[in-house]
This record gives sequence, C-alpha cells and structure tokens, in this order.
Amino acid sequence: MTPTILPKKRFCDFYDIRKPSPTGEIPQSVVRLEIFNGSISDLSPLRELPNLQYLRIEKSLVNDLSPLSNLPNLSSLALRAIPELTDLTPLNGLPKLKRLSFYNEDKQTISAEQFDFLKKALPDIDIIFT
Repeated sequence: MTPTILPKKRFCDFYDIRKPSPTGEIPQSVVRLEIFNGSISDLSPLRELPNLQYLRIEKSLVNDLSPLSNLPNLSSLALRAIPELTDLTPLNGLPKLKRLSFYNEDKQTISAEQFDFLKKALPDIDIIFT
C-alpha cells in the first residue's frame, strides 16, 4: 500500500494512503493520519510511523489492528463504521492511548468483553461513542 500526501489547511496534514505518492512512503514524522472511505484492509504500513499520535479510520475494510501495537506514541484513535472489526486486543499494549472513539452503531460488532478487557489493560483510557 502506498500513500499520497495531500496538504490540508487545518491543524495538520492529511495523508491519503489510497493513492500512490511520488516517494511511495508515508514520512515517519507523521503525527496525524486519517483514512476515509476506502477499500483499505491492511494497516501494516502504519508500523513504520513511530511518531503517530492520532489515527482516524472511517468506513474501511480493516479487521486487524495488530499493526497498531507498534505505535508507542498513539494517544487518540477513532474507529468508525468498520463492520469487519471485532478484536481490540492489539490496543492493550499502547500505554499512551488515552482516547478511543466509535460511532454508536459500532457497538454491535465488538463485544462488551473486548471493551472491558481494554479498560482493564488501559485504565486511563476514555472510550467514547458518538
């Protein structure tokens, strides 16, 4: 999977990983990444982003969050409208993760036990449904 880097006029740069970029890589300096409306199912390239602090994935085919377990600085994660996602276990080892947000309808795909286990592993995390 190769990214395209598009400028965004708000608080940070927007990185669209659905299209190839001139370099074929997402810069490791990226601290904010948003993935929207795509057929992306593999998050493996994100393993190479140690500075990533905020990640938003919306309307995608992602079903495996294990590549995120290598993101030591991830503090905020928004997972929205991802019907294939059922396992939050890979997030348990992210000590800086303080905010996890979902759409209300996403409660149906992830078990209550998953949320309970995550809350035990990360007691300071806020899990938000909007």
